[in-house]
Order: sequence, then structure tokens, then C-alpha cells
Amino acid sequence: MIRKLLLIIVILCAASCSHKLKDFYCGCAFEYALSESGGRKAVVDISTCGFVSKTGEVPSIQWEHIVPVSYFGRGRPCWEYPLCRDGSGRAYRGRRCCLKIDGDFKRIYRDKNNLKPVIGELNRARRDYPFGSAPEGDSYGSCYIKIDKASKTVEASAKIRGEIGRIYDYMTETYGLRFESLP
Repeated sequence: MIRKLLLIIVILCAASCSHKLKDFYCGCAFEYALSESGGRKAVVDISTCGFVSKTGEVPSIQWEHIVPVSYFGRGRPCWEYPLCRDGSGRAYRGRRCCLKIDGDFKRIYRDKNNLKPVIGELNRARRDYPFGSAPEGDSYGSCYIKIDKASKTVEASAKIRGEIGRIYDYMTETYGLRFESLP
């Protein structure tokens, strides 16, 4: 549901905005095109940003929660305990359960101020690591983002650090989230 809403927003913006759509971390231009299945998919132009894949996959766009979902899911009963059941009666917990039964979680999860279009490979590599200074880490061509798996830290480009900070401030003020005890 949230992906469809974001796709509609992006498509409307693409039709009416004079600027190109760009991913948050690298500034890669992208646009939506029809896929073979009749849906829409993002086509990323890596020549606009210097992104180099570590996996060799074709870049795709995913919507990244800048404040990771686990940060506002952790500690909720639906995240910690198997309170939900699927059609077969199997119990489950986590994101799927919280989206089903926790209205506050669902509102935070869907807040567009915390969602940014990013290259899918970077979204998966970041996991739920916090932003900070990464002593080592994988780099992705001339796209400045460093992901240090050893220290579990992500160092973003100086160009977007202020926006990241404002997103964390917004999430703190709007939802009362606290980040001091996170990894």
C-alpha cells in the first residue's frame, strides 16, 4: 500500500516537476517506466552519479526508512512477541505483525518524511546501521557513502548529513522516539 502511494506521488511529481528524480544517497537520476508485466519500475541512470555496484546487479530504486524500522519497532509487543497468526495459524511477529495490529507503528512506518528513494543495493547493505563516522567500509564508485560492517556504521555524504539529522529530529519531535541507546 505504501509503495503504491509513494509511486503515485513520484509519478505525479515526475509529470509536473521540472527537475529529475534523484536517489538520496548518490544523486543518481531515475525515472519510472512500464515494465514487461505492465507495472512501473524505476530505471536508474548511473552515468549521472558514478555509482558502481558491488554485486553486479542492475540498480533499482527502493524506498529507504532513514530512521530504520527496527528503531521504532523494537520494544513493541508486536515486534517482540508472536501476537499475529497467518492463514495457516502460524504465529509471527516483527514488521508484518506490527503493521497488522499496531496503529501507532503503522503511522510511523508510513510517514513520508522518513522515506527516501535510494539504490536498492545500498538499502540492503545499510541494514539498520546508524549514521556516523565509518572508519573503514565499502564504497560504491564516486557515490560517497561508506558502509562499515565491522563497526556497523554508515557514513553519508556531507551533502545529505544535515537532511538526515533533520529527519531524526522530526521523528523525535513527532513520535517521541529516542535514539541514545541504539547500536
